[in-house]
Amino acid sequence: MKQMHSTLASALASAALLIAPVASAASGDIAVTGSTESGGRLSTISLSFPASGAASSLWLAWGAADGGNQIGNWDDLEYLGDVPAGDTTWTGPVGTIPVGKTFARVFRIAADTSLVELESVSASNGAYVLTDYYPTGSTVVRCDFQFDDLSSGVALFGARKAAQDTQFVMIHTTDQGFRHDYHNGIANTRKMASTGTRYVVEMDYTSLKTNGVSVVDLHSAGASNFTTPCPLMVFAMNNNGSAAVPAPATMYSFQAWSDTARATLALDLVPCARNGTAGFYDRAHEIFLAPSGALAAGTAKAHSSCGALVGSSAALRPNGADRTVSVTSFYRDGRQPKADLTFTAGLANCALVAVHGPTDAGDDIADWPNAAFLGTVPASTTSMTATIPWAIPDDTPHFFRFFLVSSIDSATGDSLRLFEGLRANGGAYVLTGFRPTGSTVVRCDFQFDDLSANVALFGARKASGDTQFVMIHTTDLGFRHDYYYGIANSQAMATTGTRYLVEMDYTSLKANGVSVVDLRSVGVENFTTPCPLMVFAMNNNGSAAAPAPATMYSFKAWSDTACATLALDLVPCECNGEAGFWDKVGSRFLGKSGSGVLETLGEEIVNPNATVLSRSSTLPLPPQSALVISVR
Repeated sequence: MKQMHSTLASALASAALLIAPVASAASGDIAVTGSTESGGRLSTISLSFPASGAASSLWLAWGAADGGNQIGNWDDLEYLGDVPAGDTTWTGPVGTIPVGKTFARVFRIAADTSLVELESVSASNGAYVLTDYYPTGSTVVRCDFQFDDLSSGVALFGARKAAQDTQFVMIHTTDQGFRHDYHNGIANTRKMASTGTRYVVEMDYTSLKTNGVSVVDLHSAGASNFTTPCPLMVFAMNNNGSAAVPAPATMYSFQAWSDTARATLALDLVPCARNGTAGFYDRAHEIFLAPSGALAAGTAKAHSSCGALVGSSAALRPNGADRTVSVTSFYRDGRQPKADLTFTAGLANCALVAVHGPTDAGDDIADWPNAAFLGTVPASTTSMTATIPWAIPDDTPHFFRFFLVSSIDSATGDSLRLFEGLRANGGAYVLTGFRPTGSTVVRCDFQFDDLSANVALFGARKASGDTQFVMIHTTDLGFRHDYYYGIANSQAMATTGTRYLVEMDYTSLKANGVSVVDLRSVGVENFTTPCPLMVFAMNNNGSAAAPAPATMYSFKAWSDTACATLALDLVPCECNGEAGFWDKVGSRFLGKSGSGVLETLGEEIVNPNATVLSRSSTLPLPPQSALVISVR
């Protein structure tokens, strides 16, 4: 491999001038004094902290694990706000923390007006950055970058004594692609990079991964015991004191850990400019690293996380995952089971779910035949008495369990709350992706809220009397069944506020089990509507027509007359705070279209996929007496 050598004396001298003793950052001096939640997630937070003589900024970090007091050990970082000099409190909003990120921590960083955080820095013409970190056999590196020129072999980072001697280097060659140089071995791959493509590379003693996929085979059974003779370079490799094969590349972030468990952060390099010079700020050591040569600065960020760490909070559990439920006693008031419960306090409101069945169905709510939503448990609530809404006969064996849940759907990560009903005011409708055919069957549970005009509850068509599958109610003839090319009316008039279970297929329209439209087809017609079905209106060849002021409790559609293949299973819901339907078939949210309003109503019901925070033990039916079962 062709190498480029240069002296490092001047670079080492300039770097030494920039390295200052790390300030001992105060930890644990930020206290969380209050919080609110929206949609099952932390939405605002109130903080208190000691006064500072200079301005600072607040940042929220989160991750799947507790990253400790080093920002770089956390998965993501969000700017919260600025703290003027002398202030001791702050309250403000928090962005949506993804599901699975169950830990968070607030950091306070001293402002440094000479530093500007950048989206990226780019190297060309042999520029590189020398760090003061010496990789070992246990080093782990993670960086986010792109190559800008691959016309020759390039080293993105690393250090070594010589080729295949005491090395920890990531190289890309023109013939073999990504290369993993470790200790005294070289492992190549046929995985070729492309210029302008962004990669997240992770390299340790076992493998080299790009975007989560291993591109270099395992070539070491264990971490070797070595330390490189020279410190690591970025945008080049340190070849025993000389920069070699510098890489024209753009770097977005660079991190290195000194142990395979990633517990000790050795480098946390953030693209940054100090007084106009582009380089890296190392948040692990709170120093700026200037380049040898010139780096091109990417877009400046509005807020900089580069500066001295002056404080942090304790680790938080932002989605309520720190909360637990315990049963202190379980008894019956007559035939009504009751329980005295205790909870740990937390940052977010949660919900309490009770289940029961003839056998112990285990740890999943969905496996129990009966489940009831008992209500919200506010963040500050630590005890309550719950009445279980089932009266069980004495001679019936039964088992009970309590679940404390957040509204986060464990299958999708959405904040999902299910309700009894969804009301449309006559200008709103829901567009599905399903196009009815001649074999479609629909069953829905609803009521009309206003019948002063002709309204369509659901359907799709090309035009009136043409390729249609629509249910309408008219002011003169009542329920109407529009199918294919025909229209069949009924003298059965609906009334507002009356709940109906409607079933419609190619043969008839039934309301509450009674046919209200005569049989109008002896066989299934072979057609598909030209547009997808709407609920609370009909899709008239792409336009919403005759929207219905109505309340829907459930809506199902099958694609075959035998009702073997469910196409839609719509449940009223609020998804991330927005009212609409949750389609259980596609695990997707269907929101409002049109200018009107959708609103959920009625009792909240159990989402069987809700994220479970805590479970009680399984409890048998207590005896019908004044005796109380104490649970220890």
